[in-house]
Amino acid sequence: MVEPTETDEGRRTEPQREHMPRVLVVDDDDQFRRALVNSLRELTHSNVVTRDTPTGESAIAILRNEPNSFDLVLLDLTLPGINGVVTYYKIREFNQSIGIVLMTSAVNGPTARSAIQDGLKVFDKYQLPQQLDTLLVKYPSAS
Repeated sequence: MVEPTETDEGRRTEPQREHMPRVLVVDDDDQFRRALVNSLRELTHSNVVTRDTPTGESAIAILRNEPNSFDLVLLDLTLPGINGVVTYYKIREFNQSIGIVLMTSAVNGPTARSAIQDGLKVFDKYQLPQQLDTLLVKYPSAS
């Protein structure tokens, strides 16, 4: 991540990004979704474009209707309607380049185990806010 710098006058200035990260947060837990969006804004000094939605179906619709509008999707595994794994594969049908991070509060649950067996990386959603910096570096188009 780019660090703030000091000017000749001693004032701190925030770095200018060539590209602000564009992140879609998909989670049916409203409180967690808002907290994750706030963590992204704090981490990037508000140099982030975020949108959030509570279902996999709505995430797919957003990504289909707004191609190239997002760099990264933070996707919960347990969602009403279609789950996060199905959502992941449906997104991959029409967009292979977007970064998708799967997250769950049940890392040892059957959906997470199935995703891991499929070779997908699954993050503990309650540890994810501490890992956002690393994820934004891993997905360079999002930082």
